[in-house]
Amino acid sequence: MSNDYFNFKNFTIHQKITKAKITTDSILIGALVNKNHNIYLDIGTGTGVIALMIASQNENAKIDALEIDVDSYNEAKYNFEISNWKNNINIIQEHLQNYEKNTIKKYDAIVCNPPFYNATFLSPDKARNNARQIINLPFEQLIISTKKLLIYPNGKFHVIIPFSLRTSFVNIALKHKLFLNEALEIIDNKKSIRILMQFSFNEEYLGAKKFKIRENNKYTDEYNNILKTFFCCPTRIRT
Repeated sequence: MSNDYFNFKNFTIHQKITKAKITTDSILIGALVNKNHNIYLDIGTGTGVIALMIASQNENAKIDALEIDVDSYNEAKYNFEISNWKNNINIIQEHLQNYEKNTIKKYDAIVCNPPFYNATFLSPDKARNNARQIINLPFEQLIISTKKLLIYPNGKFHVIIPFSLRTSFVNIALKHKLFLNEALEIIDNKKSIRILMQFSFNEEYLGAKKFKIRENNKYTDEYNNILKTFFCCPTRIRT
C-alpha cells in the first residue's frame, strides 16, 4: 500500500497532501456506525473516508462533510469527485462553530473522529496540530454544536475517542442534555484503546459491548470480518 493512496473495494482514498491520514479510528467508525440514517454530517472529514464508507453502504444517504483545513478539504473533494457517490456527498470548508451558527439544516446522524491530542504535545506542523489536537475543537464545543445540528428528538451522534477520555466526554454531554445510549469498547491486545459511543436526546442506555482488534498480536476474526466489507484483502491501518 502506498502512503499516498488507499484502495477500498469500491473507492480510492488519496492522502498525499492532507495531514489527516487514514487511521484505525476512522476505519472503525466508518465501518461500525449505523448506515440506516438519511442525512449525515461528517465533522472533520479529513480524507473523506468515513463519508465514503457510509455512502458505499447506503446509496440513499445524503452526506455533508465538514473540513476546515485547506489541504484536507481539497483532497477530500477530489476523493468524492472520483467516487460513485459524488452526487451524494457535499463538502463544506468551514469551522464547525461557524457552520452551526449559519445553517438551518438539521441531521439524522452526526459522525466525528475528533482531535484529541493534548496541546502540551504541540508539533511544529500547524496543519498536523489542526488535524489532531484538542485545542482547535474542544469536546465541549463539539457537543454544543452537535446538539444544535441534530434533528430533535431522534437524531444520533456517533463519536470515537480514546478510552481514557470517555468519562469526561460523557459528563460534558450529560451537562448539555445529550445522553449516552450505546458504547463499544475497542480493545487491542487486552488494552482498551478507544471507545465508540452513540448519544441522543433519549435517556435510554442500551449498554456497552467490546470489540477486539487483536489478541496475542493476532488480528481477530471480528476485526477481519468488518474489513471484508470494504477491502479486497486484509489491510492494516496505522493508529
